[in-house]
Amino acid sequence: MSIDEFKFYFLSGYSNKAEKILVREIKEGDHDSFKEIYYKYSEKVYLFAVRYISNTEDAEEIVQEVFSRIWEYRNNLDENKSFNGYILTIAKNIIFNENRKK
Repeated sequence: MSIDEFKFYFLSGYSNKAEKILVREIKEGDHDSFKEIYYKYSEKVYLFAVRYISNTEDAEEIVQEVFSRIWEYRNNLDENKSFNGYILTIAKNIIFNENRKK
């Protein structure tokens, strides 16, 4: 294994561990951890939403709705599952539900 591969795996593992801690802290109601997750994922959720709806204002509203739901249902978070997958699934469901209403 090259040094670059080692760095990649080491840093990826550290990142996942740090994310698990943040998710656990969000479940406990920690606002600072929620802000950190927001700053880490809000742009990703925004770009994901824009791909499907092409309206920047609606995409911004979807970002807000996604994070509102995460906070509202924080007790259901599972730090052992992919947070990235979880958050994009929420975004996808919101987008599809909004499209059904139109």
